[in-house]
Amino acid sequence: MTSHIGATGAWMMYIGNQSVRTVYLVLGSQGIPAPDGYYYQNVEIYSQCFDSADNQIGILSMGAGESNGNCSFGMDFTSGRTKYKLTMVPTSPGTGRAIVTCNAVTGGSCSDWTIVPNAVAPNAGVADLYHFSNNGGLIFDGVYHNSYSVRLTR
Repeated sequence: MTSHIGATGAWMMYIGNQSVRTVYLVLGSQGIPAPDGYYYQNVEIYSQCFDSADNQIGILSMGAGESNGNCSFGMDFTSGRTKYKLTMVPTSPGTGRAIVTCNAVTGGSCSDWTIVPNAVAPNAGVADLYHFSNNGGLIFDGVYHNSYSVRLTR
């Protein structure tokens, strides 16, 4: 398992090759062609924030108590032999947005965040679901109404 903040200030966590850390996904009961359950093989969870012009901005520079409601949230996961992408991005029409809030600052940069759906943004909680084709392209499967709450610390 790895978790890091990249050069653009985006957060990403990879869960793989272990079963101690998992993410529980409610999929099949929502009409998604993958079963509800704990996922821990080849799972990537990520978030990136944007300014009002949709330019990428980093989450490290946020002050304590500061929130950004123009953020993405997504995950890639594998079910059986199929790899899926579930994503909501401000630059993708029809999807919702996430709110990233800085909970604490350490050494001059944010070190603790919460990520939740932006309930007041257009298309609140709506994410697009895709599966990867054999040649690596994405095939649209439909929309999914998701809810989540992520707490991360550095």
